[in-house]
Amino acid sequence: MAEDPKPGAGPLSEIGMYVVVLMGQNKEPIGKTRLHKTFFLLSRDVPGFESRFDYEPDIYGPYSRVLELTLKTLQDEGVIEADAGSGSYRYMRLTKYGNGLFDQFADKIDGNVAGLLSEYNELFDGMTHDELLAYIDSMYPEMAVNSEKYKNQIRPRLPEHVIKLVQKEKITSQRGAELLEIPYSEMRKMLRVAV
Repeated sequence: MAEDPKPGAGPLSEIGMYVVVLMGQNKEPIGKTRLHKTFFLLSRDVPGFESRFDYEPDIYGPYSRVLELTLKTLQDEGVIEADAGSGSYRYMRLTKYGNGLFDQFADKIDGNVAGLLSEYNELFDGMTHDELLAYIDSMYPEMAVNSEKYKNQIRPRLPEHVIKLVQKEKITSQRGAELLEIPYSEMRKMLRVAV
C-alpha cells in the first residue's frame, strides 16, 4: 500500500480532484481504460473541458496524455495506487490518503461535474472491458481509428456486444440499432433470438 505523501506535497490539479471524486464515488478499483473513457465523455459533455484533456485516437480508443500524467502524479503523491488486473489491465484505487482527499473534495467540485461522474460510474458499472470499448468506440469511431483491438476483435463481434448492452439496460434497443446501422425492426428480431 502506498504511503501518505510527505508534508508539502503540491496541491492537486483540477483534473486530479475529479479523478479522486470519481474513484471515491465508485468505491471499487477502476481500470485505466474505464478512467480514460469516463473522462473522454466528461470532456465532451462539459463545455470547455475538451481542450483540458486533449483526447486523441489510441490503441484502446480515446486517450489523454493529460489524464495519464495526472494519474502518474496522483500515484507518485500517494493519492492512488495501481494493481495489476487480469492480463495487461491495470486497476487504480484510492489510498487511505486519497480517501481523505475525497472527503474534502466531494462537496467542493462543480455539482454538474460530480453528477456526470456519478452517472458515468453507473453507466459503466457491470460492463466488461470489451463492452466498454464497443460502447465508446462505436459511438465515436473517429477515436477508434488506431485501435487494432476494436478493428480486429470488437467490431466483428459488435452485434453481440450491442445485444449485451441492451440486455444490461446500458443502451436502448433504438440506440443499438443506430450503432449497428440497421433498422430498428431488425434489432428487435436480434433481441428476441438472443433471449
